[in-house]
Amino acid sequence: MGLLPSSKIIQCTVLITVLMLAAQLAAAQGYFTNPVLNADYSDPDVTCVDGEFWMTASSFNCVPGLQILHSRDLVDWEIVGAALPAGSPYWSGALGSPDHGGGVWAPSIRYRESDGRFYIFWGDPDRGIFQVSASDPRGRWTDPVCVIHGRGLIDPCPLFDEDGRVYLVHAWAGSRAGFKSVLNVCELDATCSRAVGEQVLVFDGNKNGNLTVEGPKFYKHGGRYWIFAPAGGVKTGWQLAMRADSPYGPYEWRRVCEAASEADAAAGRAAPTRAPHQGGWVADAAGQYWFLHFEDRHAWGRVVHLQPMGWTADGWCLIGTDPDGDGIGEPVSSWSRPTPFTREQNASSQSQNVTSPLLREQNASSQSQNVTSPLLREQNASSQSQNVTSPLLWEQNASFQSRNVAPIQTAGATETRTGFTGTAIPLNWQWHGKPEVDWAMPNPSDGCLRMNCLAHDNDWHNLWDSPNLLLEKLVGPSMQLTARLVFRPAYEGDRAGLVVMGMDYSTLELYYDGEKVLLQRRVCTDTDGGSAEQVIETLPLKTVMSEAGMPYCTVTVRVDIRDKYPTSDPARTVVSNNQRGGKASRASNSSRASSHTTASESQGPSASLVSQWPPVVECLFSYSLDGRRFTDFGPAFTAREGKWIGAKTGFFTSADIKKNDGGSVEIY
Repeated sequence: MGLLPSSKIIQCTVLITVLMLAAQLAAAQGYFTNPVLNADYSDPDVTCVDGEFWMTASSFNCVPGLQILHSRDLVDWEIVGAALPAGSPYWSGALGSPDHGGGVWAPSIRYRESDGRFYIFWGDPDRGIFQVSASDPRGRWTDPVCVIHGRGLIDPCPLFDEDGRVYLVHAWAGSRAGFKSVLNVCELDATCSRAVGEQVLVFDGNKNGNLTVEGPKFYKHGGRYWIFAPAGGVKTGWQLAMRADSPYGPYEWRRVCEAASEADAAAGRAAPTRAPHQGGWVADAAGQYWFLHFEDRHAWGRVVHLQPMGWTADGWCLIGTDPDGDGIGEPVSSWSRPTPFTREQNASSQSQNVTSPLLREQNASSQSQNVTSPLLREQNASSQSQNVTSPLLWEQNASFQSRNVAPIQTAGATETRTGFTGTAIPLNWQWHGKPEVDWAMPNPSDGCLRMNCLAHDNDWHNLWDSPNLLLEKLVGPSMQLTARLVFRPAYEGDRAGLVVMGMDYSTLELYYDGEKVLLQRRVCTDTDGGSAEQVIETLPLKTVMSEAGMPYCTVTVRVDIRDKYPTSDPARTVVSNNQRGGKASRASNSSRASSHTTASESQGPSASLVSQWPPVVECLFSYSLDGRRFTDFGPAFTAREGKWIGAKTGFFTSADIKKNDGGSVEIY
């Protein structure tokens, strides 16, 4: 059946266990190990308010969108809400194909003291720049406002200046705009609902070797304006810092973090992190600065790392450490944990520099500015929409976010259990498109979730075209998902089961052929090209008739997902510096030369080891008829990432016939 030899499985399991124990040991000794979130939170941004850290990340086509994460120490995170619980009103509904790779790109989250509200800005590459706001990030956010309409506008970040003015920096998507590698700054009105100034070009990466500069984040520190932005691409890039005396420049720049050299990584002096990409800058209770960023690990997704941040003698930041003394930071594998805020610090934080690493005097005079409260926008959604220069007609959807929004059930940021016991679907689960009310129904009385078998569109090719996939992120270096399924088919072609989803996928499913239920394994490769599924394993199952005369079948399904090569192996290929985007691939370091000093902090025990690159994420499917003894079913499957997201796993249903009293599955 193509399964790995048991000795190899045991070896992989032992190596993964060693890594996990090393991480636990480091935590017990006051250190953290990277990645702090070994799951797909792409393009993270973070802010700190009253001693609490709030983070969001790209959600693309997945719903709930813009998950809100909370932490008190930058290491341990919980999902506590979502700013787009119902997705976008302009995505396709019903069972139309998901907007793979579209939707929500590279958000930023900021707090404005003058009105006491949190703001999230993001780019939709096909529609423009949008924002939502909330007084409590755990609660309801406003309906989306289109700030700037247009194709290719991405990665926006606001800056609330001390004089009450609002500036926005953003990048461009070459696939939509026809050009990229430039950053623009414009001014917004006080309500953050429209641009009031020109799109000023402040950085052109085409002129200085920083191609694909994107994901900018805007700050003010020490009286100067700072823009942090990655360049060089997601898989081979580096991190830049820029500074100027005016929000419109001119900006001088410097490379402040990049992948370590092979020598430093092999010797354990730096982490084997490839292409440290965009993220956010904050401070802990001790005033230590930190930078949270992602690393693209292919099928595992874009996982989140935390780096210490220091300062050079000439006033530039340095992210990570500088073991080779060249003045450019390199990522760390393990480090002393950030200092969390105490209750007393939280209580007095309004007078402390804890909201962000930026000086709070940015906002000192904004209290006296005539800034219109976004609360008025909620009360006057229709009138506000008239001020937005966009043909999207958001006023037609003024109450969109308040419709079809389920109660909140929080979840750990790396939770993998089903958790379908309450009145809401836990927040670690996301639909693959804008959900409809008939897709699923929480059933707290029975402690399960019911998903209905719904007929797909006529142009359906495979599950890539299905938005009603309920999926969660893969969590490395290993995870297991187990669920008991009670399948109640109605018509031939009804399907339900477990899937590992990406541009290749595989299922362990229950299929009704009109007479009996079959346990099947299916695979589909190059799914985005419309490929057909292939059945690779089939087993007839015993079907029971209900009192109503309808067939049903109970089976427990499981998938074990792990890194096939979790540690260094001489037989595996070691990547080159050019693949890393590290020292050997560097051109010029900065807009002008200057001396550097290294960041000073104690590095903890190393727990990050060089592994196969790209990672091979292996998935082993099994089933049980009694919930205790599991039998492997079908060959191992190698997961593959989706469009701008990692592979995901979860549940699906499908039907060939749309008719009354359709089939369903209960997931325990």
